[in-house]
Order: sequence, then structure tokens, then C-alpha cells
Amino acid sequence: MFEKGFLGTEAPLYMDVATLYFALLPLLLAGAIFLAVKKRLKAHAYLQLSLFVVTMAVVLFFEIGIRVDGGYWADLTNTSFGKEKMTIYMVVHILIALISILAWGYQVIRSFKAFRNHQPIFSNHKSVGRFVFAGMSITALMGVGVYWLLFVQAVS
Repeated sequence: MFEKGFLGTEAPLYMDVATLYFALLPLLLAGAIFLAVKKRLKAHAYLQLSLFVVTMAVVLFFEIGIRVDGGYWADLTNTSFGKEKMTIYMVVHILIALISILAWGYQVIRSFKAFRNHQPIFSNHKSVGRFVFAGMSITALMGVGVYWLLFVQAVS
């Protein structure tokens, strides 16, 4: 978990795993949305549930790695971006991530209850879904940005 990762930087394995997953997440979410557009609703529902569960597992793996490995501040010395700017960037990233994951969890739970009971999906399902997609995509982009600032740009 703490050995050097596979992306060719000094980042630990847990950081590489999380970065790669979150870089792919917007594409995976777009695939799930495509299933809904094509009216393959059962596949859409199960892919969304699977992505949510895997995302939560990756976040847990990442958070354990960060905490045990010395915390966020341990990696901050590697960037020329500046401690203050990096802290603001991280606060914004974490806020967007937290709001997005809570909205996604709400969407998954509420939708699966309706799906399981053969009830119609609630009227704001699409708008909440768009919000979640946008929020998770921004979170993913910012997460890749954190990785770049801490482990790629620092080497250049």
C-alpha cells in the first residue's frame, strides 16, 4: 500500500490507484448514463450502484493510506504551487467531492428503493444525476490535478 506506485512518480501505490480510478470515473459514469439513454434501465441501475460502491471503497483505501502515511501535509513539501494555494485548492476539492458523493449516495438509495418496488423514478432524477455527474467529474479532474501538482510538476 505504501510502496512506490505504478505511474512512474514517487507517489505511493494507494495514490496511484485512486488517481487512475478517478481519472476513469467520468468515462464510467458517462457509460452508465448512456445505458439510461438507451433505456437499459436495469443495467444503468446496477452499474451506478457498482460504481458508487467501488468509489466508496477507493475513497476508503485512499483515506486510510493518507492518514497512515503522514497525512496531506507530508506530501505538500514536493510542490512549488505554494502551501496557501494548495490548501485552498484542497478545501475546494474536498467540498465539491463531499457534496457530490452525498448527492450520489442520495440518488442511489432513493432510486434503488423506487426501482426495487417497481415505482417510477422521481421527477428530479435527471437533474440530480447531471449534478452528480458534473460534481464527480470536477472532483476527478481536481484530484488528478492534486496528483500532478504533488508528484509530476514537482519533478519537472
